[in-house]
Amino acid sequence: MSTELRARARAFLNRGIPAGIDYAPDSIAERIIATYANRGRLPKGDENGELIELAHMECSAMADQMTDPSAAEYFRECAGILDALMV
Repeated sequence: MSTELRARARAFLNRGIPAGIDYAPDSIAERIIATYANRGRLPKGDENGELIELAHMECSAMADQMTDPSAAEYFRECAGILDALMV
């Protein structure tokens, strides 16, 4: 993984939650992104890969459902980071 991705993850975690999102603190996606932002790596294992994939699918689906552009962008960025972590 890269320093750029780690900085992107940190920036995502520090951005404000757009209005209109029913924010769930400590979500699976947020935990995964925070772990990578803090450690620069994620634990190895099939289970972790499955969690990343599920969180990615959820964020992608939410991005498609949002009518507010800032909310859609928030979920697209979440999905984009998770996609990069699946590599």
